[in-house]
Amino acid sequence: MEQLIKDLQIINGSLSHYSYDQLNNVLPVIIPQVPIFIIQSDKIPRIGRGLYRDPSIIFRARPNKSKSDDTTMEMPWTQISDISIVPDNERKKIAFGRANKEYQSRFYASNDWHVACYETIWHKFPLGTKSNSQNLTLGIWKIIEPLTLAFIPFSKKFVSRIRKDGQKIYEDIDTFISNDEQQIENILLKNTCDKNKDKFLIDFFSDEFAKLEINCKNDYFLSNFYCDQVFDKCSNENGINDIDGIVFPSVSFAYQSYNIVLHPRSLPKLRFQEAMYVWVTFFSDSKEMQYIPLEQNVKADSTGQLIWNKFKSK
Repeated sequence: MEQLIKDLQIINGSLSHYSYDQLNNVLPVIIPQVPIFIIQSDKIPRIGRGLYRDPSIIFRARPNKSKSDDTTMEMPWTQISDISIVPDNERKKIAFGRANKEYQSRFYASNDWHVACYETIWHKFPLGTKSNSQNLTLGIWKIIEPLTLAFIPFSKKFVSRIRKDGQKIYEDIDTFISNDEQQIENILLKNTCDKNKDKFLIDFFSDEFAKLEINCKNDYFLSNFYCDQVFDKCSNENGINDIDGIVFPSVSFAYQSYNIVLHPRSLPKLRFQEAMYVWVTFFSDSKEMQYIPLEQNVKADSTGQLIWNKFKSK
């Protein structure tokens, strides 16, 4: 156990010296088996208190780009495929992320539409201006068949770092942490030979999924190693890799919602519902963001074309 902790501390402190392939050769020697907790559900849990929202609905956003002669605003995307998973012919645009490698298509989404927008564009707002606006096409999907999901618990280290006194959301998070710890304890008692080692690894990878300081792609290597174990090396009793995705708390949104990343094989378990055009403004004085839907309830026809009313292409 002490050697495991020491080895992982050394690796974590020297990630810039590794390529991903090199790390992928070293880590299985140190961690022959990664503890993975699985849930099967068509519902993603909600963290905050508030109005009821359908827990089987998830959201995915993409910044608008195309211009029109009729308006200074960007036009929304016109096809479901434009706002869904990145297609194979565009994979070379994909950079390393928290749960994907370069050129690797994954379906990132959130169970809160504000978070889906924020996760997509937070880095685009310059801090030196009083206000700045971005607009997006937001897609809304419904989970129509239970997903098999790996579940990342809250990082207690990250929660202690971002906690603010008096915010009730952290009372909810404390409840989630307590419940998760009890469930994990019960599962480990039944399924592991070394409970302390597995609890350490669970906390280790939870911390990696909560890593805030990302200076280069190497800082995502350890969370991606976990993803590889989930998607490619965790087969069912028939020898088939069938885990659909991973659920983890949103780091950029201060753990106040969940993100979900899905493997392409899971997409038949989703059904597109509708789209929205969303205008987002950042106010640097108050550090607040305002989210304004400019068009909602946009359906698609049988070919997947989005039927916009206010933003029709001419």
